[in-house]
Amino acid sequence: MWSTYLGGTLNDAGYVLAINKINPSEIFVAGGTESPTFPVTTGTLNPSYLGGTDGFLLKFNTGSKALMAGTFIGTNQYDQTFGVQTDDSNHVFIVGQTMGAYPVTPGVFSVPNSSQYITKLNTNLTTILASTVFGTGSTFSTDIAINAFLVDKCQNVYVSGWGGPIIPGNPGSTIGLPLMNPLQATTDGSDYYFIVLSKNFVSQVYGSYFGQNAGGGEHVDGGTSRFDENGIIYQAICSACGGGTQNFPVTPGAYSTTKAAATNCNFGALKIKFDFQNPDAVAIAQGDTIGCAPDTVQFLNNSTSAVNFVWDFGDGSPTSTTVNPVHVYPNAGTYIVKLYASNPNGCTFSVDSTTITIVVKDDSITADFNYVKTDSCGPYKATFTNTSTNTGSGVGTTYFWDFGDGDTYNGANPPQQEWPNATTYTITLTMIDTNACNSPSVITKVIDFTNSNVISAFNMPDSICMPALVNFTDLSTNATTWSWNFGDGQTSGATNPSNTYAAPGSYTITLVSGNPNSCNKTDISSKVISILPSPIADFNWSPNPPIPNTPNTFTNLSIGASSYLWDFGDGSTSTLKDDIHIYQKDGFFNVCLTAKNEFGCVDTTCKQVRGIVVPLVDVPTGFSPNGDGQNDMVFVKGYGIQKMLFRIYNRWGEKVFESTDQKIGWDGRYKGQIQEMEVYGYTLKVEFFDGTSDSKGGNITLLK
Repeated sequence: MWSTYLGGTLNDAGYVLAINKINPSEIFVAGGTESPTFPVTTGTLNPSYLGGTDGFLLKFNTGSKALMAGTFIGTNQYDQTFGVQTDDSNHVFIVGQTMGAYPVTPGVFSVPNSSQYITKLNTNLTTILASTVFGTGSTFSTDIAINAFLVDKCQNVYVSGWGGPIIPGNPGSTIGLPLMNPLQATTDGSDYYFIVLSKNFVSQVYGSYFGQNAGGGEHVDGGTSRFDENGIIYQAICSACGGGTQNFPVTPGAYSTTKAAATNCNFGALKIKFDFQNPDAVAIAQGDTIGCAPDTVQFLNNSTSAVNFVWDFGDGSPTSTTVNPVHVYPNAGTYIVKLYASNPNGCTFSVDSTTITIVVKDDSITADFNYVKTDSCGPYKATFTNTSTNTGSGVGTTYFWDFGDGDTYNGANPPQQEWPNATTYTITLTMIDTNACNSPSVITKVIDFTNSNVISAFNMPDSICMPALVNFTDLSTNATTWSWNFGDGQTSGATNPSNTYAAPGSYTITLVSGNPNSCNKTDISSKVISILPSPIADFNWSPNPPIPNTPNTFTNLSIGASSYLWDFGDGSTSTLKDDIHIYQKDGFFNVCLTAKNEFGCVDTTCKQVRGIVVPLVDVPTGFSPNGDGQNDMVFVKGYGIQKMLFRIYNRWGEKVFESTDQKIGWDGRYKGQIQEMEVYGYTLKVEFFDGTSDSKGGNITLLK
């Protein structure tokens, strides 16, 4: 229809063109040039030659054949443009190589100092809207030869290319290129590479190598890449190059999964589909979509590329935004369930929907039966009563019986059955009604003829401490009567009786279990129980009445015990037989003594003890830490102390000891060394239990 020459006075190359999606009468052409006189237009981004090899981008009108706009692309170093694309918003995108300081706009994903660029311009080629560089960060070496370029419906940007020394003198390599959610995370340097950036290049959403990692030298010799604007890559590759290499990645079921005979490369093809865009609503009902009222349905949400969900259950009930909801249909009917899956960032649409049909019926069947053993001693016989229910009409309902011994019966109520052996048999009733929502209904029960005899058995503790109330649990089989003898003259006819033993000792318990309809009529079992003696806990204390700030001496009066536990009512305990306890707070205290004997039997007694405490505190004036067990440590002395801060200093004012616990005193050591015999100063601050306080200070003499 028309054609034209294009170029300047030196070397020029045109690589790519694209039709403007908004105005199909416009086409964009891009490439590279060494010509300062290359035809560009004034008022564009770079109307003057930049130096070295420049990229270029031109816009033509296909009707008038006129050059509408043209600009140089790049820096004062090597630059070329290898891809051009347009979008639905009247923007133009280019991709290429650079060895200069290519412009990068704020807020974009970028690998600084890299030699591959992507730029978004307005349609008049006057303004850069977004620009970035990617690669390994090596300014003076291009990483990949660029083969394909795409801007999808979401304005995600796709680039493919290859690296490695396939062509002599090619410095490129795929090692170190940025990865994101990679299909293949390793490379030998001579592989294919794919990168995807989000709208306006804000972030990297994908980055992957593709190829074999031991030789193979994946590359492309021409324009053998096609991208789909829905986000699909179709890539042809010179693959498995070199003699004998065959580990190019393939997928099961592909046309060919092994290298064909060739002196060098095979043709490799791949397809990668991305789901960056629109929501896809997918819903299923777990289990059957036909059920009985009330029918509880678990819905499963398998949607993709969606962030918000709305379920309409089709029965007039409120909608749900739960991802995987459970819904109850109380009434019979046919319900159309609809799931709306939405993604506000969808490219061409933001909401997708799907439907499920749920059928709820109210005519259900329930198979059931009872049986009575009429002879358990042989021959073994039983009669059956059909107790099945049907909420429907019941017309056409059928029953099939399987008696577990090879015999069967068709009908509602079978005749009396007879079995040959004293064993267990599984009886199965199958109820069928094609109009019911849950047909067939099946129930199984086991009839046991091995228990034709009555078997006596019971459970009880092996031993118990006095006072001894013992509960007995019947474990008999096939029993209808019980006769208990507890070994102490007491008896019972109850099923699960109790008995109180008045004295320690060993007693034999006997149970006679009976059933007049059994084969053996009665059976007997027995066990022995040990009734253990218990200690008697008792104590007294002095002084009683109490004397202020006086320790209480507790005297153990227990009988028949071997170990003891005191609880003095203020949080303090002791395991001594007798003990002396000092109360630090005024009041009444519930003192308990627990006594235990060698059988593990225990008794506890509690008494109320009055403690009179008058707040008082002081510090000794000296101590002798010589290890003789006499006055080896200095403590704060006093009563009613709730909080304290006790500090001791040497004559140089150095703190050698500190304590907040009345039970912790100074042993005369500082940093592990016994201190010199001299006078030490102290300070003491005390808060008493009644809210009063006191402060003291003075001297303590360390004697040796």
